[in-house]
This record gives sequence, C-alpha cells and structure tokens, in this order.
Amino acid sequence: MKHTFYWHCTVIALLLCFSSCQKSYDEEEYKKNNQQEETKNDSNDTEKDSSADNDKKDDNNHAQADTVSIKEFRSNTIGGQIWVKGYIVGAASGRPKTLELAPPFTVKTALLLADDPQESSIDNVISVRLVAGKYRDALNLVDNPDNKGKCIAIYGIQKTYLNMPGIYNIDGIEYSIK
Repeated sequence: MKHTFYWHCTVIALLLCFSSCQKSYDEEEYKKNNQQEETKNDSNDTEKDSSADNDKKDDNNHAQADTVSIKEFRSNTIGGQIWVKGYIVGAASGRPKTLELAPPFTVKTALLLADDPQESSIDNVISVRLVAGKYRDALNLVDNPDNKGKCIAIYGIQKTYLNMPGIYNIDGIEYSIK
C-alpha cells in the first residue's frame, strides 16, 4: 500500500513538471505576429531617427537635447545623467587639495569647468573627475595645456567631487560647443 502511494505521488509530480500551461504552437500565427511587430518597429524606428537627427550626439551616441550651464548644474539637483557645458578653466586634486587656475598645471586627475573662460572664483566652477584612459589623455591640462579656455560639453551623473558639484564619471564628451 505504501509502495502504491509513492508511485502515485511520483506520477503526479512528473505530470506537473512536464505539463505546460502554454498555448499550442501555431507556425502561421507566429509568422503573422512577427510580421506585424516588424512593421510596427520599422515605423517607430523611422520616427525615432527623424527626431534624433535634431539632437547633437557625442562619441557614445548620447543625445544632447538637455545641456545645462554650469550655473544651472551648481544650483539644481539633477537626477540621472545630464549634459553640462562649460569652459575648461583649470585642474584640481583632492590630496592635498589643489586648485590650479593658471599654468603650469601639475594635476591630471580632475578638470574645473565654468560658464566664463576667465573665471577665477571657485564658487562658480564644477569639478570633473578624469580617470585613467581616453578622457584623461585627451582632456588633462598637464599634457594638453591648450585645452584651457576651450568649451566642452560633458555627459555624466551629477555628484559631489572635491567638495563641490561635479561629474564623477564621464560617459561622453563633445568638443567645440558654442
């Protein structure tokens, strides 16, 4: 009797495991639905492409529709990633705290951006962290002193860096912004 009970339980368990609640497969219906989705996606892609052409893109294809100034960036808490535009006015470091607004520059790890290329007040700048790699190589003022005074847009998340508003991780850049 005990053996029969276990056998019935095993059969029921196997039936539950291998049974399915899915609708049966119909190849014609699948093809029809797939074609409708492709047509819908093609029309959506066309709409997206035409609107995206109006937005400037960076080297990672991020649209620059909502670029903010340094003043806006400093005075607002911005959720998520954002473009910020400003002039490279100096370099900075946290250990020891170093702010360089004039050459010779000795710090490669962070930039200072401002709305005015001649800005000298630390209260009107933001910091941008430069990690080792392509952005540090291209932007740091030690190796590229001619970058001082150039306008640039940077894409990233607003975060406090070096005890001031800043961009902690760069996700995109755009040069020659006017």
